[in-house]
Amino acid sequence: MQYGGSIMVVSLFGDAPYETLMEDIKKIELVGDEIVEGMKTHHLVLHKEETNIALWIDAKNYLVRKVSIDMSKMIEKQKKLMSGLGKMKMTFAEIHNQIKIGEKIPRKIFVFKPPEGTKKTDYLFASFGGGSEVTALIGREAQDFTLEGLKEDTTIHLADYKGKVIVLDFWTTWCGPCRKEFPVLQKIYNKYKEKDFILIAINSREDRKTVQEFITKKGYTIPVALDTKGKIGKLYEVEAYPTLILIDKEGKIQKVHSGFAMGLKKKLEKDLNTLLAGRPLAEKKLEEPKELSGLERQWTIKEGIVGLAIGDLTGDKKDDLIAVQTGGKICIYNSSGEGFKCIKGPNHVQQIRLTDLNGDGQLEIIGFRTWGSSIFALKSNGETLWEFKKGDGIDDVVPIDVDRDGNQEIAVGFNGFTGLYLLDFDGKIRWKYTRIGNVWHVSGGDLNDDGSIEIVSTSSSGKVHIFDAEGKLLQNHNPGMYTNFVFVGEFISDSKGPEIITAGSTEDEEILVILNGHGKVLWKASLGEALSASPDQVACLSQKGWLAVGTRDGKIYIFDSKGKVIAHAQGLGRRVLVTWIKDKKEGYLLVAGSTNKGLSAYSFTGLKNSTTSAKR
Repeated sequence: MQYGGSIMVVSLFGDAPYETLMEDIKKIELVGDEIVEGMKTHHLVLHKEETNIALWIDAKNYLVRKVSIDMSKMIEKQKKLMSGLGKMKMTFAEIHNQIKIGEKIPRKIFVFKPPEGTKKTDYLFASFGGGSEVTALIGREAQDFTLEGLKEDTTIHLADYKGKVIVLDFWTTWCGPCRKEFPVLQKIYNKYKEKDFILIAINSREDRKTVQEFITKKGYTIPVALDTKGKIGKLYEVEAYPTLILIDKEGKIQKVHSGFAMGLKKKLEKDLNTLLAGRPLAEKKLEEPKELSGLERQWTIKEGIVGLAIGDLTGDKKDDLIAVQTGGKICIYNSSGEGFKCIKGPNHVQQIRLTDLNGDGQLEIIGFRTWGSSIFALKSNGETLWEFKKGDGIDDVVPIDVDRDGNQEIAVGFNGFTGLYLLDFDGKIRWKYTRIGNVWHVSGGDLNDDGSIEIVSTSSSGKVHIFDAEGKLLQNHNPGMYTNFVFVGEFISDSKGPEIITAGSTEDEEILVILNGHGKVLWKASLGEALSASPDQVACLSQKGWLAVGTRDGKIYIFDSKGKVIAHAQGLGRRVLVTWIKDKKEGYLLVAGSTNKGLSAYSFTGLKNSTTSAKR
């Protein structure tokens, strides 16, 4: 495996280089002296829980001349979860043979002028596995709760700890980063437990027995609370595990940290020392929503949503809005935002697709959870028709009639090494393609306008893959970026067949690239900062020649068929989902929803002066 940068840079030039390298060390082994690139070195091996790090240290000046990281133990653990790993082994290695010491360095090298548009961060490598976030929670009063404690006949009531610095850790036993974080949190708890401090590990949606076995086996003593229904996680807008929330003595949220990051212990100690001294961490709140440009809000439903689809689910010959709320309900609304009803589907369903599975004229709901293990086919009343369970975690699902027989097949992209599957309308496997991994998005359509249906996907290669109806790989397209999103839709009237709408990242930005069915670039446009501005959903309005794009950093763009931005908005929440619906006046409304800003509908007014155009 090739790696484009230095393995040691992240470790040795982060906030806590020694702590990062030495975290979770089980044993240090001195192998002996060896020659590396003509230099005598001391060969050491650092044995960790999930990796072994071999270092070759220069015997004269003690510089690291070679490093090798063996990932075998980590992969062996993952084999229980990922069926496709087989006999896979992974090792990262690099040699440092051009280190220069003692040379005079010009002072101008240390003069730093931030490039335009960059942001200051207090944590250099926050993007490597986790980091602090500015969210709407920061500066708010922490909401009170009472949960059962892991110890029998105990409860944990947040208000009991008023006047203390509080750390809430939202975690699960199946989460790898959570397991890596727990030993660090135990050290933090041991160090600060005699002070005005409490750490509460809130387990999400697992039973007492599972949690007890994990805690007992590892010997942890951190207080554990059981959020078996996920209500407190929802209250605190938790979207990823682990999530740490730091609360000051006054009961205000000062910091939110998602994921496990190297050097976490030192960073937490710094933050806790600041809070214990009575000083704040939070300097700013999440940016307030900006004025809409070319859009006018018509109505809003405050309940946050995680899934959004459109279709006639009520049988009245009019399109309905179907939204999956953050609480798990699947709710049906008309174009005026009026609710018909809510149904309760299987637990953990977040994303939905609507389709007529067997061609009888009645829409069914296909439900799944990103990185979950099950796909459900549901009747319009929420009754389960079938469940398909497989693989390393579901990334994306799309219904598509590949053989045009009236029955809808289901294309499924999986995380890890399970690959791309096509299911029949009854949930049985028709074919699978396992030569690609991390199939984050999948779509399909008649790309060449020749009557045949193709399936389109992304993968960990960063390319766009085209398959025929039988699962044969036809083509790979490279849109000029690391592609992580794809959708097949039609909004350009003079294009033969539908467009392949792709998005991905370069070193500097997230870009949208529109291809025709043959893979030719029609136009491209910038969406903003790389990774944070990636889209989760797009929506084509062929009647107008418009494309709506919702991004993870809370923005909406509406492009015309030439790639010109004709309306936009920002500050709309996290992970904006979009769709179009016809209103009562026979016009069209753009409906957008997010996890923390609810569901809103917008009419199009257009920009008076738009200078933003796509590149061709």
